[in-house]
Amino acid sequence: MRLTANLTKRETQIAELLAWGAAKKEVGNNLNISTRTVENTTRNIYKKIGIQKATELSVWWFLTKAGVNI
Repeated sequence: MRLTANLTKRETQIAELLAWGAAKKEVGNNLNISTRTVENTTRNIYKKIGIQKATELSVWWFLTKAGVNI
């Protein structure tokens, strides 16, 4: 897991919603983008961070953005 990964503004928006437990369809509806775009962007996020699961994304988000310590 790369704690120093740099995400784009859109990737950050999507990552935050997913980290809080939103479904990909919900993310698309909230951001007015297609579910397919959310899926593609999520793959890019996972690659940048070096993860494979949504639970790992939540851990990454709370470690890097919410200031939660290990």
